[in-house]
Amino acid sequence: MLGIGLIYVEEEYEKFEIASNLGKKAWGFGYTTEAMQEVIKFAKEDLGIKEIMGRHAEENLASSKVLDKLGFLELQEWCQVQ
Repeated sequence: MLGIGLIYVEEEYEKFEIASNLGKKAWGFGYTTEAMQEVIKFAKEDLGIKEIMGRHAEENLASSKVLDKLGFLELQEWCQVQ
């Protein structure tokens, strides 16, 4: 199972975050990359979205590689406060 969506994160600046979740049996087949490409294309061409953010858990190297393939640039690290 694959879920991909855009989340509206900053109304003032019209920033969106792309997020995905993929069932373990489907890992390694390129489904996330392909689906995210289409969501990004739709967001830009049909919705006029100019800025999309992506993030991943530090230990999730596969998600990091997907974002790299899609042209995302690393801007900052997030810190978790407990």
